[in-house]
Amino acid sequence: MSDRVFKAIVSAVNELNEDWGYQVLRDVSGETALFGAESPIDSMGLVALIATVEQNLKDAFGVDLVLADDRAFSKNRSPFRSVGALESYVEALLSEEGVCL
Repeated sequence: MSDRVFKAIVSAVNELNEDWGYQVLRDVSGETALFGAESPIDSMGLVALIATVEQNLKDAFGVDLVLADDRAFSKNRSPFRSVGALESYVEALLSEEGVCL
C-alpha cells in the first residue's frame, strides 16, 4: 500500500471532519467506514470527500483521476465502503495511469 495514497485519503477525511463535524471519523485506519450502514457520511458528504481526495491525488501525483465513475459504481463491492477499499481502488487507477507508487 502507498503511504502517499493513504495520506491523501486521510487528509480528505480530516477535512471532512472539520467541515461537517463527523466525530466518528477521528481515528482513521484502513477499516474506517466511509459510506454505508457503518458510516455517518451521507451522500453529500461522500461527494465532498471524493472531490477532496481527487484534488489531494492531483497535488500528490500530478494526475487527474475521476473516482466516481461507472466503473466504480459497477463493482460488486463499493470502493467507497472503507478507507482501505478506496486506497486499493486509487492505487489500481494510478497503476493504470503508469504512476509509480
